[in-house]
Amino acid sequence: MAFDKNQFAEIIEEFKIDGTRLHEVAADFRYDLRQGLDDPSASSLRMLKSYVGLPTGEEKGEYLALDFGGTNVRVLRIRLDGHGKFEVLKKVAKPLRVEGVYDFVGEGSTAEQQFDFIAELVDEAIEGDHTTKYLLGHTFSFPSEQTDLYNAKLIIWTKEFATAGVEGKVVNDLLKEALHRQGIDNVEPTAVINDTVAVLLAAAYKQADTYIGSIYATGHNTCYFEPFKGKAERPMILNLESGGFMKLAPNRFDAEFDAQSEKPGEQRLEKMVSGRYMGELFGMAIAELLGEKGKKYGFTSIDMSNIILDETAGLSEVGRIVSAKTGHDLEEVDRQRLQEL
Repeated sequence: MAFDKNQFAEIIEEFKIDGTRLHEVAADFRYDLRQGLDDPSASSLRMLKSYVGLPTGEEKGEYLALDFGGTNVRVLRIRLDGHGKFEVLKKVAKPLRVEGVYDFVGEGSTAEQQFDFIAELVDEAIEGDHTTKYLLGHTFSFPSEQTDLYNAKLIIWTKEFATAGVEGKVVNDLLKEALHRQGIDNVEPTAVINDTVAVLLAAAYKQADTYIGSIYATGHNTCYFEPFKGKAERPMILNLESGGFMKLAPNRFDAEFDAQSEKPGEQRLEKMVSGRYMGELFGMAIAELLGEKGKKYGFTSIDMSNIILDETAGLSEVGRIVSAKTGHDLEEVDRQRLQEL
């Protein structure tokens, strides 16, 4: 079938932002940064303290790194050699949800199930060694209220997570309890940081004069090193939770998706730019073009990447992906248009 050219052009316009509007958004973002430093409640940026500064690049030793992201959990055993060098000795990674097999993030899942799953991955990373003492750094990519480097309490789930019994709890306590249940008392969780803070720390360890970290993956966030010049606070990295930035003008697809989401009215920037939502917004646009408004096809950000990267004759890969998801075969001209969308 063929798309309506005028309708296609109208949808493309929905997703365009001109230079003037971009400058306005940047100015609003800077304003919220300044407001947040004085009073976080007056800003749509959370300005969360990380209680950690920048590394020197000379840190050494063998440690465990747990990355609790939006899609997968990864556990790495890493040796830091100083001079910005390191070696990954062991890496274990598994998704938090496998359709029809298990689900540790949806409604009906519990904190105990989720963290027992994570503890099993930790055991894999240390290869069943329950004797050697390991310190574990926990990267947790969700908004948390932190009083020191250990105590990080989940404020609210984002990225459509709905696991019961985690919001309002200290995540390192939940992990420690799960490790103990499985007899892994030689692993001691010692620090919790946001994944965006971890990105900045990792980059700064390898390259000096790095002060900003940003993530565009399942979710979106930014952090930066704040010197707090002239203030009583000690210098540290601040986690902005910029996915919650609200001073934006969503298009009609953004507004419709937000209304149907797990948490309407929250994480506006994240819902407009991150991988968790791109495929769904893309699917909403295609549904209108196919005359099936409201139908959900299950496009993912991976599908979108493969559509954009397709260089086959006649864009056959684009056609295959769209046909598999929607049941419709597209003409070549429309496959070309989808690479623009």
